[in-house]
Amino acid sequence: MANVYQVNGSEDGVLGIYGNKKRAIEAAIQYVQYSGSEEFTVDTNNPYITYIEGEDSTAQVEQFYLK
Repeated sequence: MANVYQVNGSEDGVLGIYGNKKRAIEAAIQYVQYSGSEEFTVDTNNPYITYIEGEDSTAQVEQFYLK
């Protein structure tokens, strides 16, 4: 029984599944930076989804609970 975090990229779909939220957010930020966005925003208003928005692409980290 644990949380898993799925990282989705705006252009590439599912980028990976992580067991650690911090690593999942880092992967999402790297995806946005790799697309050419040097500046980005991180929206953590929703406790289950974190949005990372750059100039050219976006990524999101979704939290799921496994039994």
